[in-house]
Amino acid sequence: MPDTYENKDGMKSVTENMNWRHHNAQMAGRASVTLHTLLYFKNRPTIDTACVIRVKSNGAVVLVPKYGIEGPVYVCAKGKEDESDWTFDESQMSLIHSKDSLKNLKIFQEILVKIEVVEVAPHRNSLVMSLVWPEGNKRAATAAVATAVTAGGASRGEQSSSAVAESASEKKQKKRSKRSRR
Repeated sequence: MPDTYENKDGMKSVTENMNWRHHNAQMAGRASVTLHTLLYFKNRPTIDTACVIRVKSNGAVVLVPKYGIEGPVYVCAKGKEDESDWTFDESQMSLIHSKDSLKNLKIFQEILVKIEVVEVAPHRNSLVMSLVWPEGNKRAATAAVATAVTAGGASRGEQSSSAVAESASEKKQKKRSKRSRR
């Protein structure tokens, strides 16, 4: 074995440097994912299906599989659980609505959440998920998704996928006709 490998202090400094670089690379990767997630959802509030993976006394932690996002959905402010309409049942791992027994949050339940970017402080944005379902019946929630998708696309002036495909094929045809004229 080379002598440099047998030097305990030298190896310690090398491993500390490697661990420090590895840690910083992990932090940079996480920050990059966070930044690009915020950029994607900025000015693009979305309503989508999420799965409850953990229930707490003031909300639930959900996973949105379409985007790979995991985060909290609050039903009341922390410390204000007593004033809320929701009751935490630890044995059932669920939140039960006191006024409407159909509005329960249980582990592995699918719910609708609204995903949006909120400015929590000047120049400091955060991704926030809020509960949409079970706020009423499923038909109303489905209509809300359809309305949000339709209104969201119209408000940004987006085209449908078929319109985009048509415009792309028109551009290709124009290029071909220009080439054939030469």
